[in-house]
Amino acid sequence: MPAGTSLASSSDEEWAQLVRSVSYQASEGFVTQEIAGEVLAVPVGVQMQKLNGKVMFSEAGSILWKLLEKRRTRDDLIIQFSKEYDQQIEYVTQDVDEFLDRALKQGLIIEYT
Repeated sequence: MPAGTSLASSSDEEWAQLVRSVSYQASEGFVTQEIAGEVLAVPVGVQMQKLNGKVMFSEAGSILWKLLEKRRTRDDLIIQFSKEYDQQIEYVTQDVDEFLDRALKQGLIIEYT
């Protein structure tokens, strides 16, 4: 989208391109441990100061956390997550969105635009 272009006047295609360009990845400063089938993200270094204690993920959160070891778009996360759970995309989209929202607020992941 050219600089100075108003988002309000953007076409659906321009919006779709903008949304597709957003990607996410697990923040640095976490060590992932799997203990008795539970996945934990343990903050180290600077992250220890930001986040008090470790983060334990649900089964769904564990899958998403592992997927976010490399940079991925929301759409890619939804597709990969639906394959892992053997569910239709419509059923997993809300779970992915909720995970991304919470993880961003907690500083667990980074959003790249």
